[in-house]
Amino acid sequence: MFDNDSTKNTRRSKKQNAANVRYGTKNAGLYDKGGYMADETPDRRTQKTRRALLQAMSELLENKRYGNITVQDIIDRANVGRSTFYAHFETKEDLLNALIEHIFEMLGESLSVPKQAGTNPAEGLPVKELFEHVGEHSKLILGLMCVDQAETLQNRIRKYWSARILEIRAEQGVTDPVGGVPADIYAYHVASTLISLIIWWLKNQMPCTPGTMEQYFNTLTRPAFSHGAESVKGT
Repeated sequence: MFDNDSTKNTRRSKKQNAANVRYGTKNAGLYDKGGYMADETPDRRTQKTRRALLQAMSELLENKRYGNITVQDIIDRANVGRSTFYAHFETKEDLLNALIEHIFEMLGESLSVPKQAGTNPAEGLPVKELFEHVGEHSKLILGLMCVDQAETLQNRIRKYWSARILEIRAEQGVTDPVGGVPADIYAYHVASTLISLIIWWLKNQMPCTPGTMEQYFNTLTRPAFSHGAESVKGT
């Protein structure tokens, strides 16, 4: 989950290692004085350590409440020293915020490819794919939803998804109010419904499939304003 984009560099390193073995030079200059591979730059070491700390926090959150997690727990899991931890993060709260940012971006990307909407504008959202993605990291996301910063995370996700829903509707050429309800209110309602369903699904140990959750979502967000639109406009 925390991989970077250094695929080419990895392949290049594997080829070099293979060449070293072939020519009997595998151990020549393999480590520098700091105990790292000679061709591993400081920037790559920093990224690797940061990924290890994020991974450690995510694994701990799957089994412990955030308030019970200590910096010692984190560095033990990441297999780094205390000074190394503080070289990357001032506190465990900073590490948590970095993890929340990562999850926020991950969930946001899940709604980046809209589908063709039917009569319900919300049906243009790839909800099934989103629930599948959430299910892959269920313990972590549920753990994040239970920390003190959970409301901040939910508000950020709600704001992002609301804006994305409006963008999707615009991309589909739909900008009119939904059943007389202003589009921004409708988008907020849809995003809030989605967050609530995710939390319910995780807290109840995912009792139904992502496809079923998508059907529930579509039913709950399907506008039933065909007869109420005039009354909304007239109030």
